[in-house]
Amino acid sequence: ASRPIHDEGCNISGDEEDGLSNYMSSFSNFLDGSMPELISNDLLRAIRWFGSAVQDKELEDKLVKYFFALETLLVPEEIGGKRKRLVHRLGLLQLRFNGGLPDPDFVDDIDHLYQKRSNIVHGGDLEGEPVTKYDIQLLESLTRGVILNIRRVIIDNQGAIRNVKELRDWIEEKGNQMATTKNLVTPYSNEELKD
Repeated sequence: ASRPIHDEGCNISGDEEDGLSNYMSSFSNFLDGSMPELISNDLLRAIRWFGSAVQDKELEDKLVKYFFALETLLVPEEIGGKRKRLVHRLGLLQLRFNGGLPDPDFVDDIDHLYQKRSNIVHGGDLEGEPVTKYDIQLLESLTRGVILNIRRVIIDNQGAIRNVKELRDWIEEKGNQMATTKNLVTPYSNEELKD
């Protein structure tokens, strides 16, 4: 069954759809063979989820697809604790690329949005809080930035990161090193991630 669209502001005109199509083509063009095949395939899968989210008209479906893109790269095949691991790794990526950790409001927003994602995917109630256009704008921007930064990490490491496990290990190692050097506490400590 189709879900209602909660915000009519997400209707896309023909011109905007052409622009999005060109945008997605430029995203795909950076998969030029300069990366190992396994990680390249995972990055392409994340880009496809991203593109599907951008083109989808229904806000709930958009939200789920943006999270699927992020999960493809940051928490694939992990059982339990996905939300905490995703937020933790997003914090480490932000630390690595922006020199600081996300503010607590960002962490709360992602936690809250991930709860909406879980409620949608697992058939739960959204508890009177529909997915909003703001939710989608935040996730679209976040997902685009993560994909572009991960591509940069893979290329900068010249073939040393061959699959998503090695990518996650790199994120954990480099992010935790930087957090330790700067004496920062990342979102969800390693102890909290064990829960």
